[in-house]
Amino acid sequence: METPAYYSDFIQLIATNWNNFCHSFMASASGCGPFEFSSKYYHVSQNGGVCVRQTSFFEGKPVLNQGVGYSVILGFGAFFALFTSFLVSNPQMCFIFL
Repeated sequence: METPAYYSDFIQLIATNWNNFCHSFMASASGCGPFEFSSKYYHVSQNGGVCVRQTSFFEGKPVLNQGVGYSVILGFGAFFALFTSFLVSNPQMCFIFL
């Protein structure tokens, strides 16, 4: 069964206008963004006036050094491993941690 020509025209029309529909839906009356409280994370691009979401919460700058991050993760892991061992061990093991 062959698809009628008007189906393909309709699909092409939807495909070409879908992007414009999405961007106009995202722009709220108060500015750019889907909700009023989230508009501070959106801006209007200069090419086309399209609403664009902020790419990074910290604007691409790392808050902590990578070594600090690894230390925090490994420190929490070691602490909870020892704490869990302490909780499930026999009562004589309590004095090792004191």
